[in-house]
This record gives sequence, structure tokens and C-alpha cells, in this order.
Amino acid sequence: MFFKLLKDLPWMFTIALIIWMIIAFILWQKFISKNTASFFQKNKNIVFAVLMAISLTAVDIWYFIEYIPTHFRRDISKEQSIAMSATDIVKEFQNNENAAYTKYNNKAVELTGEIEKIDSDSLSATVILKTAILGTSVSCRLKTKQDAQIGTTVSVKGILTGFISDQVQLSEAIITNNAASAQTKVVVPKDSIAIPVKDSAKNTVTATEKAVEAKIFSTNKASIRFFSHTPEEDIEATNSQVISKLNDQTGQLSFAALVKGFHFENELMQDHFNDKDYMNSDEFPKSEFKGILNNINKLDLTKDETNKISTTGSLTIHGITQKVFAAGTITVSKGKISLKSIFKIKRADYGITTNEIADELEITVTCRYD
Repeated sequence: MFFKLLKDLPWMFTIALIIWMIIAFILWQKFISKNTASFFQKNKNIVFAVLMAISLTAVDIWYFIEYIPTHFRRDISKEQSIAMSATDIVKEFQNNENAAYTKYNNKAVELTGEIEKIDSDSLSATVILKTAILGTSVSCRLKTKQDAQIGTTVSVKGILTGFISDQVQLSEAIITNNAASAQTKVVVPKDSIAIPVKDSAKNTVTATEKAVEAKIFSTNKASIRFFSHTPEEDIEATNSQVISKLNDQTGQLSFAALVKGFHFENELMQDHFNDKDYMNSDEFPKSEFKGILNNINKLDLTKDETNKISTTGSLTIHGITQKVFAAGTITVSKGKISLKSIFKIKRADYGITTNEIADELEITVTCRYD
């Protein structure tokens, strides 16, 4: 731990060393000077000097560990960026994901596209850009909430964190240009959308066929939070750009997240989280869960109620896949389905050897399907 801090924060240790060297020099000069002082006065000087050194060292540590990481985060608005369309960057990842990841990983990019969806929460919002490629999109987690409207064409600048489930994701993003406000589309409330009536003679669907039709519920805004408690400090982070899908007939359930999508208040912790000694996100950029809701046949997803659920599946973290079991709840309210589960994993099971976090991590998963 000490040597890692020494490597990451050399100026903090250098300044602390200079402080103590100056105090030591001043005390030495006083003791070797010809002006004799009383024993009491000398000891008073020592106490005062040590307290001064401790205070200055504390300020030094606070400045580098607490103030700088939380007040001088990466400012994407001041960085040069790679500009292109949302469609073009998705094409690059589909053609050669490894090459595109190497090219754009952690870089500032500015992507232009039409806003398909805006998902807001208490902290910020995620803007989803359409592309010309069916089933793909660009997810942009905004640094702070900004005015935007579905149907407008905008340019969004952010840090590229990766490509997962046919979606390019940006974090710390800002909307830099509302390029087509004149083309704003009218968003019609869902309740007022007229559903076309099928020709009963040509498109008759039997009750049996309706019963076996599976519906896939999905969302781009599921959330995963992890929490680690140690005697030294508590560490927590949240990723609000998690992709999840649920099959209401088979119970197949999946979650997919980019490791660099986890956000920390302290940027130093975020850097450590992604480095080689921790999650090594450059080599293992994705985490995924694929499983089954064990009691799907007993659930009525058309009825407003909350039920207990459990799921069994495979969780992949840090390039290692393990079988996991998790319990939680599923809630249906006004036609919307929500899931929540809290479970624990052991970091050693996934090859994470750093001692900076607890042996056991608490994982909280929440999502509301569209």
C-alpha cells in the first residue's frame, strides 16, 4: 500500500519530506547557536515545531488525496476530441472491436446523432443516440443534467469507456451542440398512440399462440453498485449504464456492464480501480451475468405486485467466470417491471488480489425495464 501511494503520489511525499527537513534544520540551528536557552524553552520549541510539521503534513495529505481527486476531475470540455457520427464509431467497433478499443479507449470523442431516449435519475441523465445500424446505439452518461429533447440531433463529447451489447458508451459526457433544434419531433404520450387494428381474416392469433409468445424486456439504464468495507476506509462506486434483458417466458436474465463505467467521487480511487493491480479494465473491459429466474413460471408479470425471486447463473468479472446465486424482488407497477437484488461475492474468486478492498464485496443491482 505504502509503495503504491509513493508511486502514485510522489509530490505528496516529496513535500512532506521537505516540511520535516525544514523543521529539523531550524531546530538544529537553534540548538547549536551560541544563544543558550533554558531547557523548558528548548522543549517548548521542539513541541511547537513538531506540531507545525504535523499540521503542514496533514494539509499536504488532504490536498493530494481528498481535494485534488474530487475538485480537479478530468474536464472533458477542455480536451481535444475525435469527432465523428454515432453510426461511424459503431461501425468501427463492429468491424474490429479490439482495434477500435485500442484506438478510442479512454479518449475524448465527440459523437453526433439523433436523441432516441433520455433516462434521468437523481444524479444526472443518460442520453441514447440512434445509429443507422439496426439494434445498435450510443449511450452517453452526462456529467451534469443538461437540456435536451428527444428527436433533436446533437453532438455529445465524452470519455469512451467501451463497446458492449452493440452499444458504444461514453462517460463524463456533455452536450456540446444542439445541431438541429428546428427538426425537433413531437413526442406523443404512449397512452395516446393509436394501435393499428390487424385484419382479423389474415392475422388471426389464437389464444394458445399468444400464451407462448415471449416478450423481451430490456433497459439501458440498469444500475450496479459495489461496496467494500475495511477498517481503513469504505469504497463504493456505481455504474448507471448497465444493459439488462429479461425473457418473460423462459426467465433468461442478463446484465452487461463496462468496468470503466463505474463512477467514484474520488478520482484517485477510480484510477486504482481500473489499473492492473485491481480490475485491469484495459485487458478485461467487460463484466457480464447470464442466468435464469428460478421461479419465472410462478410470476404474473401483468399484475401489479411485488414478489421474491432468485436467480442462478454465471458471473464474469476480471476475465473469470463463476457460478452465482442471488435473491431479490421483482415489482410490477403500472405495467413497468423492476428488479432489485443485493448479494455478496469474494474478490479472490475472480483473481482480484489487491488488499486495498475487503475480501467480500456487496453488490446491489437495480433496474426498471422499458
